[in-house]
Amino acid sequence: YGIWTGSGATKFVIGDDNCDYIIKFCIQDDEDCFDYCAREVEVYEEAVRAGYADKFAWCAKLFDYDFNESFNLPVYVMEWCQCSYDMIDDEMDDWHYTKYCSDRGMAKDDDSFDKYCTEGRNDKDYQERMMEWVYSVWGLDYNAPVAPEAGMTIAQFMRKMYINDIHAGNWGWCDNKLVLVDYSGYGECLSCRSLYY
Repeated sequence: YGIWTGSGATKFVIGDDNCDYIIKFCIQDDEDCFDYCAREVEVYEEAVRAGYADKFAWCAKLFDYDFNESFNLPVYVMEWCQCSYDMIDDEMDDWHYTKYCSDRGMAKDDDSFDKYCTEGRNDKDYQERMMEWVYSVWGLDYNAPVAPEAGMTIAQFMRKMYINDIHAGNWGWCDNKLVLVDYSGYGECLSCRSLYY
């Protein structure tokens, strides 16, 4: 029927090939009661206020689903984006490889690729490498504010919101724009989250 599902460590997603939106709800157990979907809504609303809404996939709470009055499941909606861990990771890695060769005046060949694999990939943390690529896609200066009213860069905004889980699987393309599609971060204790970008 064109319906697909996906999940990660904290959320379950249901989509339809013919729909512009997906639904999300949290995967919770007795030990983890943090509502990661509600956190996404908080982050998105703050991004709107700060002028960064176009960097995040739109999301909102849809409704509460009541299972025979014994269990309540909050359900959220998010705009559909084209997402693929491999696609995003390959694009990011190819950009860094091209930059690595360009910065050193090297041709892109087997020797330079081997050198890049042993040296270039290890010179920065993965999250820092991801954010450098993201900034290049957005056409932004890594150190300049995106929205003057915010007075901070998008990376500073993301740190302020404790968004720490920015691997390739949490990005997607929406209307030909790169956006974060999973931006609740990971870890119930916000101030304990590690931010390496």
